[in-house]
Amino acid sequence: MVNSHILQLIGSHEEMDRFRVDLIGERPDLLICECWDAWPTVLALPVLKKLTCSKILVSHGFSLHLKPTNAPPPFFGFGQWLRGIIWAGYYIPKLIKAFDRFVFLSSRKDTKRFIDHAVMSRLDQQAVRIIPNSPNLQPLSDSPNDFRDRHGIGLGPLILCVANFSARKNQELAVSSFFEAAIPGSTLVCMGSEKNDYYDQLASMVKARQPSHPDQKVLLLTGMSRTETMKAYVACDLTLLTAHQETQPIVLIESMAFSKPWIATSSGCIMEMEGGVPVNSSQELVRWLKKLMVDHDLMVRLGAEGRSAFERRYEQTEVKALWKTLVDEVSCIVP
Repeated sequence: MVNSHILQLIGSHEEMDRFRVDLIGERPDLLICECWDAWPTVLALPVLKKLTCSKILVSHGFSLHLKPTNAPPPFFGFGQWLRGIIWAGYYIPKLIKAFDRFVFLSSRKDTKRFIDHAVMSRLDQQAVRIIPNSPNLQPLSDSPNDFRDRHGIGLGPLILCVANFSARKNQELAVSSFFEAAIPGSTLVCMGSEKNDYYDQLASMVKARQPSHPDQKVLLLTGMSRTETMKAYVACDLTLLTAHQETQPIVLIESMAFSKPWIATSSGCIMEMEGGVPVNSSQELVRWLKKLMVDHDLMVRLGAEGRSAFERRYEQTEVKALWKTLVDEVSCIVP
């Protein structure tokens, strides 16, 4: 994703031209672009007319029209937001004309993350398709799960937060809510891809607050393999997602696949996803953390609801069938 940097694409003009030449040279039978403002989509736009194949654009939500919620002073991201609005006004109509089909993750239409779905449904409902996200679940061996032992986690409640360390994912809210909930013997595991400035900021926060909560523990893990991540889902009791903006989070779908209940800040189509609780404030988040940790029957029921929804809508066999139908359909389009 490029988002705030769409007007400052990385690379020289020569590199951009080479990308376009290579794309034309591939002579694809079908072109699928992910996201309106991702750099491959933006760079491909000038040469899309030269490609005789059918073209599909997959939206993962649209946010250029939304004012930043966590931008720093003194301008609070106003310049970045204005540049995005200008870019969208110029390029989005061109992208709409360039593609044959538009895939959205949910049937939801609103003025926030799904405003693009609302617009496209008015412009050309026949070109719209709904195909949800689907995770690639790596099969695990039948050997006992040693995730807790390997990371020094006892038998107490384990809460898992899987997200890259960033201000947008807002793990600070996860940590502060976890400590405020004060669940005896509990552990919060925040798992991200790599260390960065936000990770360091979060680590300092944990270090400062940990001594006041001796019966709780926070682990910040990076560089975990896909297998280790899957084992974390198996080992946890609950998953937590505290991002400022989401569309249809794969981490929640993975939680559903493993029959684990979730709590997530309400964004995108999270309020329509089964198996968990969307929340709108830190107070609500803390209240639900406390409630779920003492209500085993509710945890089991939410986990079962999530697993059932996963099997109906998000399992790869179902999603692949939807994609096959769409690919067969666009293959019949005469350029």
